[in-house]
Amino acid sequence: MGKNVLLLYNPGAGHGEHDEKELKQAIEAEGHHCEVRSVKEKGWENIPKKTEWLAVAGGDGTVRKAMRLIQEKDANDPDWPLGIISLGTANNIARSVGCDIPVMDLIKSWGAKSTRFNTGKVKHGEFESLVFEAAGFGVFTEHILDMKRNPPKSEEKPLEEKLRDGCIALLKVLKKFEPRHYRIESDGFRREGDYLLLLAMNIPMIGPNLLFAPQADPGDSLLDLVTVGADERDKLQEYLERKIDGEQAALQTETVRAKKIVIYSSDKRFHVEDKLYETDGVAGVEIRVNTDPFHVFVPANEPDQLGQR
Repeated sequence: MGKNVLLLYNPGAGHGEHDEKELKQAIEAEGHHCEVRSVKEKGWENIPKKTEWLAVAGGDGTVRKAMRLIQEKDANDPDWPLGIISLGTANNIARSVGCDIPVMDLIKSWGAKSTRFNTGKVKHGEFESLVFEAAGFGVFTEHILDMKRNPPKSEEKPLEEKLRDGCIALLKVLKKFEPRHYRIESDGFRREGDYLLLLAMNIPMIGPNLLFAPQADPGDSLLDLVTVGADERDKLQEYLERKIDGEQAALQTETVRAKKIVIYSSDKRFHVEDKLYETDGVAGVEIRVNTDPFHVFVPANEPDQLGQR
């Protein structure tokens, strides 16, 4: 039976690979009614009451907008399942749930199978933010700062070249980055020491498809805390060099799984996704799992390792 689908679309994503008219036609060809709304339009967040499914077409930033809308919906709103059409560069969220297959095949699969998707919440003093991908401290935070200070030239490049450029930029920052001192407290785990990287990850990948937490599952109600100690610079550097050379490898480092993580540091800033925030140097940054998941459509042949129920 057809559904009323609202497609949230980023017109700037995908380099014209699939326009909104083509996506609308593909959805309606499956027997659904589809309304398209650009996330660039004022009031795009107002979801029609008749909506039964949400769909989103864009990169990770656009997908996060749709997920935030679901997570922050009113209690009286229905539990909209989400269909993801990946049109960005990294598409880390879509990849994490197996939605990086051809778009038309993906649309045909909607409704057959879904996976749970938990979000996280970051708190520091009065600051609060949802987290869908990752939050943390260290060299990746410095990398984001460097990218904001020295933004890459806006030019058309093949996808793989863009991802490679991201790895090169992070490696450049890593070579100059000095470890910072942190105290970590989580479920049954306490540690204090110098680290190059601390990342609380909800999904396996971050940034330019960096597979830092290969076992992370957005549907298991746990975060994966990835740690790279001060004496593990070579390990992270070698991993980035392999990525630059085109290898599809995972970072092999200590990972702690927990529902709640608190990080204390005199560090000036931390990041949530690709945004930077200032710390007060005293209070800890708390990252915990939200216990109210929503559902994302996944291909019917996706293996049952990502929290599918």
